[in-house]
Amino acid sequence: MNNVVIKALISFFIFFLITFQSNATLINQTLEDQGGGIWLSNFEIINDTLSVDIEEISLWFDYTQYLNISVVSVPTDWDSIVLQPDLIIPDDGLVDILALSDLLMPLDTLSGLSVMFEWLGSTTRPDAIQFEIIDTATFEVLDSGNTTLGITAVPEPSTIVLFLFSLLLITRSKITQIKGKQHA
Repeated sequence: MNNVVIKALISFFIFFLITFQSNATLINQTLEDQGGGIWLSNFEIINDTLSVDIEEISLWFDYTQYLNISVVSVPTDWDSIVLQPDLIIPDDGLVDILALSDLLMPLDTLSGLSVMFEWLGSTTRPDAIQFEIIDTATFEVLDSGNTTLGITAVPEPSTIVLFLFSLLLITRSKITQIKGKQHA
């Protein structure tokens, strides 16, 4: 192959690496400071990776950092339950929402979930919250991750893509060294 074709293939491969993402279901979280360590957190759930409808979402609140969790609002046709963090057991707090009729279909967005809590953490504002997407028939975790604070999500390449990219760079370096020795 000539150099133009090789450079075109390498450019295409690099473009693919840069644009390829590895994501979990996206849950955006915006925070509003209510004063006195009390925060209101609004959630937007985007079913962008699952090919099935979402029926149940669990948000986990670290028992060492959160207290007095309450659901302020829940999306229409969804129900919620709150389990408070417990320092004695110890056990994390839970906000679990369940679809009563309108499921979150693939590529759809669900908003309207607001949770108020007391922040006990050492930083000036609450951290991202762990979540799980649950299959209500089997109780299997379909997806999990951390919420994204704010609206902007930063795409991250998957591990295999990073590995392949580094392998390409090493191979190219070795080929260049071999060609340099042949011309000498």
